[in-house]
Amino acid sequence: PRHDHGRSAEILYVAAGEGKLRVGSEDYPFGSESVLYLPAGQPHSIKFNAVEKTDKTDNRSVAVQFLTAARATGPAAGASAPTKPAGKTRSPQTGSVP
Repeated sequence: PRHDHGRSAEILYVAAGEGKLRVGSEDYPFGSESVLYLPAGQPHSIKFNAVEKTDKTDNRSVAVQFLTAARATGPAAGASAPTKPAGKTRSPQTGSVP
């Protein structure tokens, strides 16, 4: 059903399956290995297509949902500067997801 996540943004990684994302009156098809991003407060709905199971395929859709932390609002929001972690830091790794 149509919903939103308040002040949290949503990232959905679709590992297997396909379907459509509805935002407003627009439909956006997606398939396996898609990443869907929805900003905070954006009403949407997601529908996965039914897949017929065969000897070589599984009929399950698999997705991982990430929600960002709700952001504070008002004059105090963002008032403090980010700090560096103590010690050595590593550069982010790039490449494909296994």
